Amino acid sequence: MFWAGVSSRTIALHGLYSGRDVSQKELDEIFLDELDDRIYQRCVGLIGRRPRSVSEINRYLSELLWKKGKDWTAGSSYADRLEDVWEKVRSRVISRLERQKLLSDEDFARWWVENRMRSGKKGWIAVRSELQAKGIDRDVIAALEPDPSGELVRARRLYRKLCAEGVVREKCLRRLL
Repeated sequence: MFWAGVSSRTIALHGLYSGRDVSQKELDEIFLDELDDRIYQRCVGLIGRRPRSVSEINRYLSELLWKKGKDWTAGSSYADRLEDVWEKVRSRVISRLERQKLLSDEDFARWWVENRMRSGKKGWIAVRSELQAKGIDRDVIAALEPDPSGELVRARRLYRKLCAEGVVREKCLRRLL
């Protein structure tokens, strides 16, 4: 009898084979492990595009629950307890990603600051606001705050570039310097 499609990871984890009798408790655990693995794989694909914060992953999982949750739990004993199951799976997936060093707010914030500040088009205040919007803790953000003299150098460099492109008049440049 067909119950559900499962990954090879789940088959190996539970020692499944054709003809094996499985209790309802084992079926529930297999279902949770399969759901956990399916969501984990989606999160890894998302993180593979660029690093993510824990808050971004939580938002993504909330959207996933809204879009796919009922379909994925239909026909299982968890269909009527979707929110409880989802919270359990969410915490398992996030802890698994953190254990494997794929998800870290500190690493994400460092990467974000480095990329935004390197381009020279955004200052610290703008980058700090973006990090706060991404759900990064204020203490983590404060630890990454750059030296204020670097901000002035970046501002002067950008201003000179704008003057060279004719965006800003030379007279204004003399006031800055």
